[in-house]
Amino acid sequence: MMLISRNCKLPAFTLVEVLMVITISCLFVSMVYASVRFYLHAYIRDKAMQQESIVIWNMEGNLLHDVETSQILNWSHEDSLLICTLPSGNLISYRFHMNYLLRRQGLRLDTLKVKCSELIFRFNGQPVESGIIDYLAITTKYKQTFQQILFYKTYTPEVLFNHIDTVKFKTP
Repeated sequence: MMLISRNCKLPAFTLVEVLMVITISCLFVSMVYASVRFYLHAYIRDKAMQQESIVIWNMEGNLLHDVETSQILNWSHEDSLLICTLPSGNLISYRFHMNYLLRRQGLRLDTLKVKCSELIFRFNGQPVESGIIDYLAITTKYKQTFQQILFYKTYTPEVLFNHIDTVKFKTP
């Protein structure tokens, strides 16, 4: 049987060395956690801004296409409703709310989360309460700034002659 002497030193770390390694490891892990958290929040913020720009771009593209292809644009202030009448007779309607915009075309209904802070509808340079319009301005907030999106519609004399009586101008 082999006896081990009490004075024999075994290779090991001291308590102070172990505590120093644990402290340095904790500092390193906390720095990594803080940087990952910072980049994750930046990624989420950028993704939300990207999504917001896509929604505004989608709204602008749809409205531009509908304004260009429509034969008549009718506005109703009391319903907050813009109706685009296509040459085929089909209707596309836009209902404006403070925090979103509803676009209806046939059975399809699109909800766009766009904050419209100001809407301006005019015909021949004058504000319109209801009826045919040739100018539309939408002010939205994007990246902490207000941006105005403008749409113009030109009419043929025949369309104007048939629908000019529907215009109801705002009284000052």
